[in-house]
Amino acid sequence: MPAGCSQPALAFGRLQGHDDGPVRGPPVSHRIHRDGMFHDIPQPLLTRMRELEQIDSRDRIDGTPRMQRLRQIPSDAGKFIAILAAAAPAGHWIEIGTSAGYSTLWLALACRAVGRKLTTYEILDEKAELARQTFATAGVGDVVEFVHGDALDRLPASDDIAFCFLDAEKEIYDRCYEAIVPAMVPAASSLRTTRSVITRHCGPCSIEPCETKEWTL
Repeated sequence: MPAGCSQPALAFGRLQGHDDGPVRGPPVSHRIHRDGMFHDIPQPLLTRMRELEQIDSRDRIDGTPRMQRLRQIPSDAGKFIAILAAAAPAGHWIEIGTSAGYSTLWLALACRAVGRKLTTYEILDEKAELARQTFATAGVGDVVEFVHGDALDRLPASDDIAFCFLDAEKEIYDRCYEAIVPAMVPAASSLRTTRSVITRHCGPCSIEPCETKEWTL
């Protein structure tokens, strides 16, 4: 772990459900939120999740061009990022790379569990329209602020970032990371996806990740 980084608040085994050894859970208060946030998911939100899962599955086999595919995380990964978000310290939550809003819906559950709000950014017009439909039909406007535009144009003005989920085009990851890290509060988390891996960085700190988790696509 890099010097100056606080100890990670959470540690988990692989998302496939296999036990990789001792799992150190979050504080009791967060454990209560974690156990409750996935129960009684509102039906409109759950229905939209299922719709997006079907679209994503179809995209993967029908030859849909890469930039048009949703390329969203699996449901287990959605739960994983929601649990990490719920344990984040006070501050702003951001998501870079909304796509159609599937991961945002998981984060919205965490927002409601701990009384936070999320700002999510999507630059592509077609996916931005899908995201608007997702948030309207799922009824998450109370906890999700959607921004149709380039996050890099807005990140320099950000401060007090407590949680960031970075799931955009990999070519911009370094630029996003450089903009995010200086604005992160102590013990914040920055999650980024690379193929089938989620990497967690504890901030504010530098290059080395605190932990890396994998899932099977």
